Amino acid sequence: METIVGIALVVISALEILWIVRIVSANLPRA
Repeated sequence: METIVGIALVVISALEILWIVRIVSANLPRA
């Protein structure tokens, strides 16, 4: 069970990082 929870936390954190990167890149001014 602990390994499943650990993998789930890693996947969720990775998705959050990708989401933040996507939002930041979308908000960056296109020079």
